[in-house]
Amino acid sequence: MIKFIALLHVQSREQEFPVLYISNWPEIKEAIQDNLQSPLENELLTNTHEFLRVGNNKMAILESVTCLDIMLSQYLKIFLTNRKNLDTKRIGKFLTAQFGLTARIAGLLDLTLSKESLKYVNIEGVLQAIKWRNDIVHKYGHLPSGVSNNDLKQAIEDTLNLIYILVRERDQIIAEPSLIGISENIAKKYNI
Repeated sequence: MIKFIALLHVQSREQEFPVLYISNWPEIKEAIQDNLQSPLENELLTNTHEFLRVGNNKMAILESVTCLDIMLSQYLKIFLTNRKNLDTKRIGKFLTAQFGLTARIAGLLDLTLSKESLKYVNIEGVLQAIKWRNDIVHKYGHLPSGVSNNDLKQAIEDTLNLIYILVRERDQIIAEPSLIGISENIAKKYNI
């Protein structure tokens, strides 16, 4: 399956909003014609960028943090299954609603991701985005007053950076067994 995230490159320039550049239109066109499914994260990330573009900051926060919540859950399940060999039942007992998104971000990332990966993420910005999402959903129905556009956009950018890292790490863990098999075949074939 073609990963749309590899085909659509989101780049921030000196513009106010991220711009979506389509670099591989023939592959995208083929994927659409073949009715290939795009991963959920692509839909949520695209929505986030569109909401930022049109100035709907409330929805940009909601979409980005929802995407983060889903991607973090996927990543943690795959990490705990493949790297720590925990069974599904045990993982289900651990990853409950009582162990919420803020706690997972504040504690588990340092235990599961490398320092190299985390150096590109401002965890405090991500935690701020989560707080604003919680304020919207559970308190006000809108962003709290006094939130500047710059702070909001920075928190969303921090959240998106973490999402990209989680997606990359998730996909890497999923691909590892195949990559090991390929490397073993190459080593055998060429006596390496």
